[in-house]
Amino acid sequence: MIYTQMGVLAKEYQVVNGGTDFQHLVYTTEHPATAENMTPEQLDAFKRTRAPYAVYGLADGTGRADAEVTARTILFIDVDDAATDYDMVLGMLTGGIMNRYNFVAYPTIRNSVKPGARLRVGVELDRPATQDEYVKIWRVLGFALHVHGDEAGVTRQFKQLQGNYVRTSQNAHRQPLFNVIDTDPLPVDLFVQTYDSNPDQFNEAVAPRGKPDLRNDSTSGIPHYATTNKQLLMAILDPEQYYTLFGGWDNMLTSVGGWVYRQTYGDVGFTADVVEFVNSLGSEPIATKELSDKFKSWVRNWRY
Repeated sequence: MIYTQMGVLAKEYQVVNGGTDFQHLVYTTEHPATAENMTPEQLDAFKRTRAPYAVYGLADGTGRADAEVTARTILFIDVDDAATDYDMVLGMLTGGIMNRYNFVAYPTIRNSVKPGARLRVGVELDRPATQDEYVKIWRVLGFALHVHGDEAGVTRQFKQLQGNYVRTSQNAHRQPLFNVIDTDPLPVDLFVQTYDSNPDQFNEAVAPRGKPDLRNDSTSGIPHYATTNKQLLMAILDPEQYYTLFGGWDNMLTSVGGWVYRQTYGDVGFTADVVEFVNSLGSEPIATKELSDKFKSWVRNWRY
C-alpha cells in the first residue's frame, strides 16, 4: 500500500491506489515536486508544510499518530555523509551488489545546502519486510556499499516517512538514477539469511560514530559547558541534522528539555513548548500523547 502526505506536520495519511509501490516511487521521481529559488530557511519551511512524503508498506490505519506500520515494501537508505561525494556514492550503487536490483536514487532537499553526499536510495523488496527483517537487510546493504547512512528511521521509528524527490535550485545539477531495466526486486529471505550467518560483522559495520570529545580543548581553551551549549543550540535549530550527537531522537529531546529547564529556572511550561517545537521539526515526530507522557517522566528527573 502507498500512504502519502504533504509536509511532515500532517496528521493523516492519504491512501494512493493503482500501480505498485515501487512504480509510485519511480513516477514521483520522474515527476518531482519543485521548490526553486528558495533559501535554506525557506526550504525548511517547505519541508514542514508542502514537501511530498510517503510510507510504502502495510499499516493498520491512516491516522499518523496512532497507526503502526507493520511491514515495508521499499527499503530506503538515507546517505548523509559529509566526507563522501554524491557521484562517488552513485558509482558504488552501479558498480556493486545493487546493480542487480530495482532501485531509484535521488538527491535530498538538503543536497548542496549541506556539504557532502546527501541522497536517498529506494530499493524494491520482493515481499513486505517486518521491522526485524528490514533492519537486517539495511545493515547488510550498508556493509556492502561502504556508505554512511542514517539508521534512525530503521531502528527508532519504523513508520518514519520518506521524502520523495523534490527538485530545488540547489540540487538541480544532480540527476536521479533509475536502475529498473533487466533487474529484480531485492530478495528479502536471502539478505536476512546473510545477516543471520554473521550478525556481528554487519552490526560493527554500521555502528554509530563516536560522540565528539566534550572536554576542554587544550588548544582553544573552550570549556566543556560551552561546547555542550553549542550542540544543544544546534539541536534546537536543526534537530534532524544533530540528533545523532545525543545517541537518538528521544535522548536529544530530553537533553534539550533538561537544558532549557535549567536555563529558565524550572519553567515547565516554556520547556514543554520548546520540546514540542523541536519534536515537530523531525521527519517522524513523536505523537502528541506519547510525547506528553514522556515529558512528564523526564521532568521528574530534571533539576535546576
